[in-house]
This record gives sequence, structure tokens and C-alpha cells, in this order.
Amino acid sequence: MNLLYTAHEDKGGEAWGQESVGGSPLRSWMSRHGMGSLERFERLKESKFRQPLVVQGESPGVTLKAFIDVDDKFNEADKLSQAWGNSFSQIFL
Repeated sequence: MNLLYTAHEDKGGEAWGQESVGGSPLRSWMSRHGMGSLERFERLKESKFRQPLVVQGESPGVTLKAFIDVDDKFNEADKLSQAWGNSFSQIFL
């Protein structure tokens, strides 16, 4: 999550350029699969984490609504790990 959070802090800049990503399998995977989580995180952050994170289940019509750190007790990297949709999918399904 810290690696993905650096992409958030870097806003897709130097640390996530083609040369950096191409040289690291982990950065490459995070670049391809983690950007959706960063987008969800940004939307949650804009709402000050007052809006729920909605995760679609595998079955049609099955969704999970989760509120992420509404009491503001965690740092941003921890909040990002909670917003990682894959985590909720594994718990929910």
C-alpha cells in the first residue's frame, strides 16, 4: 500500500514514469491494477471520507457499502489500504 500511496503523492510523475515502472514488476502491476483504487481514494478524500465506498459483488445486484475511517484515526496510507476494493471483495464474497 505504501508503494501505491507514493503514486498518489507523486500524482503519476517521475516515480511512475515508463522507465521506473518498466524496471520493476511490482511497480508495473501497481500501475496497471492500483489506479482504480487511487481514483476511489481520491473521491473518498474529497468527501472527507463521509461518503461510502461501494463495492460491486460478483452476483448482479449485490453491493457492499463501507465507510472508511469516518473518525479520522488513520493516516492516508492506511485509508488507502481500506479503500483497496480487492480487500473488500475478498471479505465480502
